[in-house]
Amino acid sequence: MILSHTHKFIFICSSKVGTTSMEEVLRPLQEGADYDFGSPGARIVPKHIPPAILRGALPEKVWNEYFKFVFVRNPWDWFISQWFYNSVNSADARTPLSSRLRKQARRTLLRMGGDAPRVERSELVRFGDELRTEDIDAVFEVLTLFKGLPGRDGLYQSNWVYDMDDRVIVDYIGHYETLEADFEEITRQLGLDLQLPRLNRTEHRDYRSYYSPETRDRVGELWAVDVKNFGYSFDAPAAGRAGPARQTEPSPP
Repeated sequence: MILSHTHKFIFICSSKVGTTSMEEVLRPLQEGADYDFGSPGARIVPKHIPPAILRGALPEKVWNEYFKFVFVRNPWDWFISQWFYNSVNSADARTPLSSRLRKQARRTLLRMGGDAPRVERSELVRFGDELRTEDIDAVFEVLTLFKGLPGRDGLYQSNWVYDMDDRVIVDYIGHYETLEADFEEITRQLGLDLQLPRLNRTEHRDYRSYYSPETRDRVGELWAVDVKNFGYSFDAPAAGRAGPARQTEPSPP
């Protein structure tokens, strides 16, 4: 999260949507570090605090008057980015992803002072191969440790857009697929002249090439709430252009 009192904006940092690049260029404007906190009980990583949690920590005037924006991404593409990011950051790329991701999750949770439950290990796909449904289920299970909001059964991008009553609480939803254009529009509205770098990118083939019909459908099932809320389909970006967040009726989490 980056908050600027001078320019009256709050950047909500979701994951794997170009967050690192936007943080890099916006960090000099950070004036809200006191509110950039985590929570071991809720398993919230400080930089990814959800707006529903942040809202309760900020003065009401700040929350109501500041421009709040977040970015989202095609769920099938987002999943592949999660898969590769956690793989290449492992010390042993030969170990199946699920095992590495679970170990990383345990280390993070223990460092935050939270409970780190053990998850049964199984033989799973190795880095770079085609996905199997078992692999998707395993990654979904581990990512749920960092879901951000209580009462949700998974880590959804929607958890960084909606509040506990399933209401949109940000002012602008940008799309990773049009990152530069949407970020330019945001900075134009804020009266800022900033150039967006591209950092922390994971390099891989077109996300669609990793899926079979079965695994494509499985991601669609597990992340159905994001598919519906943001208008994505497997082969296409969001149905609508980025812009002011519209009140929509989300799928139940």
